[in-house]
Amino acid sequence: MAEADSFSQLSRTFGCLHLTISREIKLHIPNNFHGGY
Repeated sequence: MAEADSFSQLSRTFGCLHLTISREIKLHIPNNFHGGY
């Protein structure tokens, strides 16, 4: 998964709705995560 992949692109890759991708990412990334290295 590349940083620039959109939820729509990921949903096509995995064969599911973009809302599913968005929901799963929100569930598994901490609320205080702001990106960075």
